[in-house]
Amino acid sequence: ERRQAVGGMLTSMALTAFLTGVTEPIEFTFMFLAPLLYFMHTILTGVAMALMHILGVHLGFGFSAGFFDYALNFSKSTRPLLLLPVGLAYFAIYYGTFRWAIVKFDLKTPGREPEEAEEEGAAPLPAERGLAFVEALGGAGNLASIDACTTRLRLVVNDQAKVSEPRLKKLGARGFIRPSAQGLQVVLGPIADSVAMEMRAAAGPLSAAAPVIESQSTVAAADPAPWFAALGGRDNIAASGAASSRLWVDLADPTRADEAALRQLGVRMRTDAASVAAGLQAA
Repeated sequence: ERRQAVGGMLTSMALTAFLTGVTEPIEFTFMFLAPLLYFMHTILTGVAMALMHILGVHLGFGFSAGFFDYALNFSKSTRPLLLLPVGLAYFAIYYGTFRWAIVKFDLKTPGREPEEAEEEGAAPLPAERGLAFVEALGGAGNLASIDACTTRLRLVVNDQAKVSEPRLKKLGARGFIRPSAQGLQVVLGPIADSVAMEMRAAAGPLSAAAPVIESQSTVAAADPAPWFAALGGRDNIAASGAASSRLWVDLADPTRADEAALRQLGVRMRTDAASVAAGLQAA
């Protein structure tokens, strides 16, 4: 019903996938709306990998197996031209199977889903993109952490109920993942990092206007002694620094770190690289 609008969106995502190999944005357009298509996609992808192995095709890539990787590593690849006929055949297979499933089962892919009703009493969306995202996420007071990866906003929110998915979809969100009670990931595509920077800039003055409640973890964060103790002592820290919403620490002996004590200090996540997500106050 909305072929022209949806066609433009899908074309941009398809071009991104072709050039860079980042397929996540286009996969999220049907992963939740039509899980059957995603199941078919996984089967077809697995068969493609096996087929290329049987044909003796080996294509190296440094990022995500897009056209740029294909071109840069062409001279180092084994039988790279076989990708072209296999790719054309897979184009026909994907188009045929997906079209059959969509028509047969009336799957609500983008453009076929019913129009979402406008939120009653909703204020007009702000013109500035970063501020618009902050407002749709419940305001600066609802955001505990703003970060991003290649295609997603990675957020920590205080109250998931304040997040407006319809408003976020109008701003370009393709999907949502909630890995935890307060964790929220918004799939945007390659613009995710720039949107995150705009949100951080917009959230500054907004958060200042909100009432400040000093939590125990905030008070503890001002005193470095508990942090040294939780990380195994001052002598266990070889190097440290801050990056966006993360505190990275190089530990001489990672086993001496106290996970429970770190969480009491407000740490939300610890990675194997000995970095901890301490939120907006990391710096």
